[in-house]
Amino acid sequence: MNVLSLKMYFRSHKTKVLQGLGVIFFLLVLGIGIAFSSGRISLDVRQRAATGKSDPVGWIDLVDQEGNVVGWALDPDLPADSIDIHVYIDGPAGVGTYVGSTTAGRARNDVNEVMKVSGMHGYYYQLPDSFFDGKTHTAFVHGIDLTGNVNQLLLPQTGATFTLPKKDTPTPSEIPVPTEVPGADERVLFHPSYTVDDNVVTQSFTTNAYGVTSLRYIDSRKLRMSLKAPDRIDPSDGPLISLQKSFPSFQLPNDYIVEVETKLDKSYDGNAWYIIVLNDQSVDKPFNDNAYNVGIHQNSGLYRISKMVNSLETEISNKRTDTIDPSYVNKIRIERKGDSIRLIINGIFVDEIQDNSYKGGVISLLAKGYASSYAVIEFNNFMVKEFSETSK
Repeated sequence: MNVLSLKMYFRSHKTKVLQGLGVIFFLLVLGIGIAFSSGRISLDVRQRAATGKSDPVGWIDLVDQEGNVVGWALDPDLPADSIDIHVYIDGPAGVGTYVGSTTAGRARNDVNEVMKVSGMHGYYYQLPDSFFDGKTHTAFVHGIDLTGNVNQLLLPQTGATFTLPKKDTPTPSEIPVPTEVPGADERVLFHPSYTVDDNVVTQSFTTNAYGVTSLRYIDSRKLRMSLKAPDRIDPSDGPLISLQKSFPSFQLPNDYIVEVETKLDKSYDGNAWYIIVLNDQSVDKPFNDNAYNVGIHQNSGLYRISKMVNSLETEISNKRTDTIDPSYVNKIRIERKGDSIRLIINGIFVDEIQDNSYKGGVISLLAKGYASSYAVIEFNNFMVKEFSETSK
């Protein structure tokens, strides 16, 4: 049952849910775990330790066809805090294969409403490519207790069965630059070129001793950026780490369209910004710090537009939108025409600003991550286009 269906269920049955909250909390005090399945509340009764501490509770919603293990988890002893979860395949801990962990730190308002808790308790975990084998497997998830109690196997304790299609391994080959987009009257002016060497060589960089980043072309349309910060006792310690790929040889016209798909690929926490930089720079001049930054944050559903003037950044918009898909691919389109800059996400208009600065210039793709985080993201199908004749 997906998140949207679960939300719709609770909205349509809100009266019954509210009537049952007193019973739910009474059962929690007695040590009874709660989980959701197909719009029903399931109660998991087990013997608790005499300490009175509660084990984590939660549920595996599904394993989707993109290999995302999706669900929620929380520790009733510290219900406002996010907990970690560990993922095992084909058996729980001690039997199955451990494949990784993530934090249940995504918004799940449906869970918060019923459990009467605050905080972020949803999780997404991207399974490794090795499980895209066409075979049937079962995912098991353990919630990691915050108070030293049992690391509880989350419901359903029989796991979530899934079968992922086999992934073909493409042979690297040069792809010609298209001159027209099928079905649209918008001519492609630019997209990144590459060589075979770019396809097999990863460029790694150290960012001010705060982290290591790497940049790689998978093919002519896919640019993979990895951000790895060192582990820190305090996750807020240290600045953002970032990786920017500029295309200084292409001069933007005054009016143009930028399109790119952002993909959260095997992100351990997804705590990263995908940013398009529209820089006020001629191809024959050094890079400068005058630019518009337009970006999205998939985990939170935020988008942000800011303006850099001599390295000083002024925020223009910072808002949340339901058009951002937190789990997979988002298509960003920026339309720069006259004094207008329009932002369109997944085909839906979300914002527009009026500013006549920085027309033309060059373009960059920028990824930003946080201290004590690890994210692997892709910018796919990046291109600059001109407006169609009918819209000029």
